[in-house]
Amino acid sequence: GLTLGQTIVLGTDGIWETQNSTGEYFGKDSLCRIIRQYTDIDSKGLLTTCLFSLEKFRDGVTPEDDATLIVIKITDLP
Repeated sequence: GLTLGQTIVLGTDGIWETQNSTGEYFGKDSLCRIIRQYTDIDSKGLLTTCLFSLEKFRDGVTPEDDATLIVIKITDLP
């Protein structure tokens, strides 16, 4: 079941398989760390933070795959 305050994040492998100029992968751990660090911001803010972090990590490297991310925060229950 869903609980108030719960965050659900769905993404494609293009997020964690993004590489920087040294061939290092962004990885799932980096994504999870960002999600845990920013639990207090809304879904749009978390989405923006994740994508900004990914862009910063790439440091100009052209992505080889699409990067799709969906962030849902449960703020109300019926």
